[in-house]
Order: sequence, then C-alpha cells, then structure tokens
Amino acid sequence: LRPELGAAAALGGLLLVGGLRPAARLAAIAAGATALFYLPFVLVAPGDFADDVLGFGGIQGLQRLPFPLDPPADPNKAFETLFPAVLIVATGLWALVGRARPLALAPLVLAGVAYLLARTDEFHLVPLAAVLAPALAVAAAGGGRVVVRERGTDSREPPGQGAAPSATARGSGGIDREPGTLSPEPPEVRAATRRVTNAGGPRRVLLGAALALIALHGVERQAGRVLHPPPLAVVPGGVGDGVRTDPEDVAALRVLLPRVRASGRPVFVAPPRMDRVRVGNPLLNVLLDLPNPTRYDVIQPGVVTRDEVQAEIIADLQRTGATVIRWRAPAATEVEDNGAGRERGSRRFDRFVADTYETVLDVGDYEVLRPRPSPG
Repeated sequence: LRPELGAAAALGGLLLVGGLRPAARLAAIAAGATALFYLPFVLVAPGDFADDVLGFGGIQGLQRLPFPLDPPADPNKAFETLFPAVLIVATGLWALVGRARPLALAPLVLAGVAYLLARTDEFHLVPLAAVLAPALAVAAAGGGRVVVRERGTDSREPPGQGAAPSATARGSGGIDREPGTLSPEPPEVRAATRRVTNAGGPRRVLLGAALALIALHGVERQAGRVLHPPPLAVVPGGVGDGVRTDPEDVAALRVLLPRVRASGRPVFVAPPRMDRVRVGNPLLNVLLDLPNPTRYDVIQPGVVTRDEVQAEIIADLQRTGATVIRWRAPAATEVEDNGAGRERGSRRFDRFVADTYETVLDVGDYEVLRPRPSPG
C-alpha cells in the first residue's frame, strides 16, 4: 500500500480540473474511494493499520541503499547502475527548463522521486520513470512561437491604449488593411519571434535527450529478455498464477510442496537468521496453501528483528506446533550496505528453533524443521 502515490494522483487531479466546483467534486470522490478502501482495515485492526501504513515510515530507512554513482566497466551494467541518477537529472531538467510543464503531473513526479530515494533499486525507479516520460514529452512539445498582436487593432481596446486605425489604415511594409485586422508582422517582430522560437531549440534537445534515455533503458531491458532469456520455469502448485523461477528452484519445490502439505501443519517461513533480515518469501505460504500461525506474512527488518516480536512468534509456534521453513536463497543471505545489513537484532527466535526443532527435509534453498518429539 503506497498512500503517498494515491495522494499525489489525487492532488494532480485537483490541479488538472481547475475551478472550485470541479475540484470539490473530485476531492469528494477521492475521499470516498479512500474511505471505502481503508475502512475494513481500520475497523478490523486499527492499531495494526496505523502501524503498517504510518509507522512503516519510521523503519523504512533501514532498507535505503547508497545512491549508485560507481558504475562497473561493462557499458550495459553501467547504464543500469546510473539510471537512477539519470532519472534525478531528468527530473531537474523538467523542472528547470520545461516551460510547458503540466502541473498536474508535478505531484506524481515528486512522489516518484521520494519513492526512488527510499531505495534505489530496479523496482523503486518504476513509478518515477513511468510518469516522467510523458511529462518530458509534453514539456518538450510545448512552448515555441509567441503570438504578438499589434496594439490598436482591436476595436474593443479601451480608449487611450492605442491609436484607432483609420477606415483604411496602412500597415507595416506599405500593405493596406481594414480596421480591426492584424497587419503583417514588421521585421523587428519577425526577428523577435525567430529568437523566441530558436530559444526553444536547446531546451527541446535537452528534454528530448532525457526522454530518449528513459526509452532506451526500457528498450534495452526488454531486448535483453528477448535476446538472452533467463532459464525460467513456472512454479508448481497451480496457485502461483504463472510466477516463474529458475529450474533448480522448481525442482526443489516439486519435492518440498507435497511433503509439507501432507502434514497439514501451519507453516512459518523464516529467513536464514532473524537478527539480520533482508527479505522474506511470502509466496511460499501461497504455494503451500497452508496458514501462517503468526501475523507476520512479510519479513521486515526493524520488525521481526525485535525481541518482543520474536517472543510473539515463538508463542504462536508453540501454540500450533507449526512447521518452520528456513529459506536460504542468495536473495535472503545477501548483506546490503544499509541499516538492515548492519542491524543486530534479537537472536531469541534462532536459539528457540535450534533448541526445540529438528530438520526433516533439506532440499534446494529450503530447510524444513518440525518440533522435536518430547523425550520419553
């Protein structure tokens, strides 16, 4: 749930419609849609809702990555690494030199910048790239020739604002014109118009170049998938809705899923260690179609690393006799240069599993553990 993106879209709509009455109507629609969407969560779990939607901002910084400004030697990887910087520079160009900036897009552009800076990876750049491309296109296409009207040629012009033309007035260059008509532009006006038109050239080149880089990034990624498709296979189970992973993982899941399902026990999917967390695997619970005994579907640094949360998880495991699956994929074991990578949380959960659980299956990236039988 990204409430800031929804708020930015609503604000952009208010800027677009103009006028008090249309804006009030749009604001009422946005408020009603927001209430309908959030009301069930607020009614069922108001405390959890506030903590997950608003409190998340307090720990989001744990996953923030250093801004990538050290590209590798490979040109393709260098462009990918520097693309967040390209987006930030393009945003600056749009703000500074885009004369025809559509203000309705400004809130979404700013929200996209904030979302990207929260974590500069391939996923968090998508909202900014998606909205910045049309914003640059509109700004590059706008501007250009300025219409200059000769004073005194409009019969509605107040007295004293210009000399009223005679019945047959002589326009610039010796060409007769009728009253109330525009004369051909005098040479100095034509020169000024050319200067204004030409001044838009460099601006359009800059905006067009920024737009081209965004388009190139998208084309390059899609071309890579077509020309060098990674070996992927559909996850087994029928409930993954076409989700794909590597063939080795699919082979491991084919062994894992029926064995774990046969027990019928609830399953808690844990990272390799709970004192330092990068990412979890909530999809595994979906594939297993077995309940999670805890209320923590998403393994989040700064949440499950806390001692009181781990104590709550342990109580749920003891109450239900649940299976624990350790997910040890490289994505889970990677240590990032951020607060989550440097965090040293509680080891209570890890000690509990080591003391009271035993391994019953070890396949691929998955270690399946169940409670040890009581002695005697």
